[in-house]
Amino acid sequence: MGKPTKKQSKRPYNYSRNRKNEWKKTKKLPDIKCKEIKESWDRRKSVAKNLAEMGLSANPNKTIHIKSSKELITPMDLDDTGGVTQQKERPVKEHVVKSLEKDASKPLAKTNKLSDPDVFFCTYMLDKYGDDFKAMARDPKNHYQETPKQIKKKINMFKNTPAQYEAYLKSKVDHVLGTFRQVCTSPVTADLRDGLPVSRSPRKRRRITRKYEAARRNGHYKQSPELLNNDSIVEALPGMYHYFIYTLTRTFTFNTLQME
Repeated sequence: MGKPTKKQSKRPYNYSRNRKNEWKKTKKLPDIKCKEIKESWDRRKSVAKNLAEMGLSANPNKTIHIKSSKELITPMDLDDTGGVTQQKERPVKEHVVKSLEKDASKPLAKTNKLSDPDVFFCTYMLDKYGDDFKAMARDPKNHYQETPKQIKKKINMFKNTPAQYEAYLKSKVDHVLGTFRQVCTSPVTADLRDGLPVSRSPRKRRRITRKYEAARRNGHYKQSPELLNNDSIVEALPGMYHYFIYTLTRTFTFNTLQME
């Protein structure tokens, strides 16, 4: 005895669909991304005929036929002259193939780009240690226990990536400019800006102890003990000026080498 089958309900007819437009959309060719093929395409002809006129193949399996073992064993039919009777037609739009071959022969530009964690690692190590790769290897931030040579290779790759390294140098210059501007516009250096003589008061410097360093790390002291009096400001400004000039010179030299 057979099992009872479920009666299928008939789908209702949808009168709101425009079936003529849907049929036209199915016959419409997709957008051609290649510029050379798009300019030489004839919409009145089929895909195979268009590609044959350009010297391209619509079916690579037929164009480059791979012989089976049976075909390799059986001899080929030759003509009276002893050659295979097969002539290829010359493509009408041969410039398409030549332009595609020319574009394919161009070498691709190298796009080396580090990930965001690697960029943060390189910038952190460069800011803290400069070029001391052995100290970088002993840093606690070196989570993967990389050797000095591995760190050097990663930092050199970071320096050879212009987009990321130029952004890092620009941030350094902006930081130096902001610090220099903040020092120059502070009320402590008002006498230096106006050209007035600086009063050299015999103020005693604060003694730097471990307790003071811990409190400063916690944010209790906003000003460093080196900038407590005007004498130390006078001593600090030339050093900041030289560091500012050094950073600008390094950025200019890097950009010049990249342009060459």
